[in-house]
Amino acid sequence: MKLSLFPTEHRGLALLLNVSSDVRECISALSQSLGAATEERVQLALDCERAENRSTDHHHALLTHLRSSYVSPIPREDLYQFSLYLHDATSHLAGAAKALSHMPIDRLPKVVSDQLEVLDRQSELFADIIRRLDNLGQLELKWLDMLRLSKRMSRAHQVWLTELSSYQRVGSYARDLAFADQLHDAMLCFRAIADHLGLILVRES
Repeated sequence: MKLSLFPTEHRGLALLLNVSSDVRECISALSQSLGAATEERVQLALDCERAENRSTDHHHALLTHLRSSYVSPIPREDLYQFSLYLHDATSHLAGAAKALSHMPIDRLPKVVSDQLEVLDRQSELFADIIRRLDNLGQLELKWLDMLRLSKRMSRAHQVWLTELSSYQRVGSYARDLAFADQLHDAMLCFRAIADHLGLILVRES
């Protein structure tokens, strides 16, 4: 058992949860966009952009806190890295929302809703992980779940790319590919989070 000379500082975890909430807001807005009219999609894309801006503020607040605090459940560098991955995810999701606002409603394959469901599950899992970072012994199964979800989304992305290759119009292909890639890049952020969590579990065991 590892002993600590100081009480655990949870302020960093609370700030990290703020960035995580921004990601979930983007995912929620994207999910609402799937069945929305064009005007509403544009508004939801703006909601995503505002969530991205908030995530930048929250990421900066965490950085400021970590520079002045020397006690945290895990090393400060790890909290910063998690925040950076989450912030990057909001950027990709905001980009996906903007691309989606220009796509015809009838052009969306079922894989889009499936991928958003996976992203929502990953964000939910990681929010729970953040709340448990002061007890790493409980996190191995959640780490494994995040890896499995990332692999599932990666396979779906490959299927989607195959479908896109059948497009006849170059403009439609480029637009839909940009949307698909933004969702995939958001997934890669969560895969990076899972990989970094695995490193922490090994290092701190």
